[in-house]
Amino acid sequence: MPKLVIKLKEETNAEVTLGTSVIGTAPNVQGWKGEDIRLPCAIQEEPLIALWVKERILGQQQRTIKARFADRNFESLEKRFDIDKNFSLVISDLQVADEGHYYCQVLLKNTQSFENSTIMLISSMASRHTIEECADRSQFRHNQCAYQSPSNTPSFNLTCVVSGFKPNVSMLWTEESGKRLDSVVSQQNTLSDGTYERFETITVSAKYGTEQTFICVATGESLNGTSIIEIIILPVPVVGTGPNVQGWKGEDIRLPCVIQKEPFVVQWVKDRISEQHLRTIKAEFIDGEFRSREERFYIDKNFSLVISELQVADEGRYYCQVLLKNSQSYGNSTIITISSMTSRHTIEECLDKSQSRQSQCTYQHPSKNLSFTLTCVVSGFKPNISMLWTEESGNKMNSVLSYQNTRSDGTYERFETITVSAKHGTEQTFMCVATGDSLNGTSTREIIVLPVSGFVKFLRKRVDSGLIIGLTIGVPVAMVILFLYVGKYLQNKHPDYLPRKA
Repeated sequence: MPKLVIKLKEETNAEVTLGTSVIGTAPNVQGWKGEDIRLPCAIQEEPLIALWVKERILGQQQRTIKARFADRNFESLEKRFDIDKNFSLVISDLQVADEGHYYCQVLLKNTQSFENSTIMLISSMASRHTIEECADRSQFRHNQCAYQSPSNTPSFNLTCVVSGFKPNVSMLWTEESGKRLDSVVSQQNTLSDGTYERFETITVSAKYGTEQTFICVATGESLNGTSIIEIIILPVPVVGTGPNVQGWKGEDIRLPCVIQKEPFVVQWVKDRISEQHLRTIKAEFIDGEFRSREERFYIDKNFSLVISELQVADEGRYYCQVLLKNSQSYGNSTIITISSMTSRHTIEECLDKSQSRQSQCTYQHPSKNLSFTLTCVVSGFKPNISMLWTEESGNKMNSVLSYQNTRSDGTYERFETITVSAKHGTEQTFMCVATGDSLNGTSTREIIVLPVSGFVKFLRKRVDSGLIIGLTIGVPVAMVILFLYVGKYLQNKHPDYLPRKA
């Protein structure tokens, strides 16, 4: 049967009629991300060919065929797109990228052709509505959380985030009284799946002795109406701490705790970041005495916590909790993040090489194997680093294996493996470059791969064959010489001895 081609039209009219009959489609269809949808196409008589094609709304790109009916067969041309026996287009697991202009095009048996179109819009339910400062708060419950303002910073920012929505939503901040607050930053991004993420940031001022409530309201179809999240701002603290402190593994660190009034009890306690387990007391001041509860942790006379020989396990949130003599209690926290200097940066194939020196070594490739792997290892680092292999020319090489482990001390170890090929008569240099804070910038290791030597292989073969030939000739000759020598020796010792005639 000869192949019949229908030229797809570039017009975007709602309906194009090329004959006396018309086909029917729904002009607009609304779908939800992740669900299935059906686009009907009512045809008055059985067609010879029926096509469902798509173009993006207002786009100029060529249309693409998604499914078709031809030769009395229903055929899907793209995953998730099917044409049913009623010539409707069925799309499963809708994605935002499916949004666009769909055409039902028909060729009848009398060779008349028709088309009609449907505009499909995709919506998505919001996947997240939160206030960023509440994310790691143990007080977080339902749609409300408490927030301690940063010490010594009465004015600070609060950011409300809504993610995964489509179409657009409206957002606003209000005080508990209902008074609307102006945003200092309002930003919206498009996520990789085609949905949106929006940020609304306000600046507020903490008050001494006064608790405040601020409300973030988001409204739209993707929120089933209205979503509300509240944040409670605790009063300006009597206790002040540094919000974030950076420490290095093996060094000492001091966490200050500034107390405005003379305390009765001071405790430094710790919990791990984003975990809900019970806090542990590290050191305390009680009954006029400073006490250490755990090795390497003690509290000084200024109520600061001193930690010696930092370990990665010390990372986390530390609270300075204070009980005043009037029985009022206060607290504030500091987050410690621990970094670690790299303890090893090497190319594994160099480890047992006597030629190894500083950051360079030579390597003889495995015999009878021109293609082999080289692995670069960096150990003991934190935070993460970047690694890459390059040729001496600077060309980047793709890793065939790349993975990272967490070691028992909490630091990381990373492996990058490449495949290289030894060359006849050509010496090659490959470089492993690692970059990061834990390396004081950049660290480079070189490996020189020695060339394949054709002469050495030839010589080895000649030596092997010469040895075999030598043994074949030499052993019989040696036996004859030994026999003659023994006979002469016996004749000298025994003159009357005469060798038997052969």
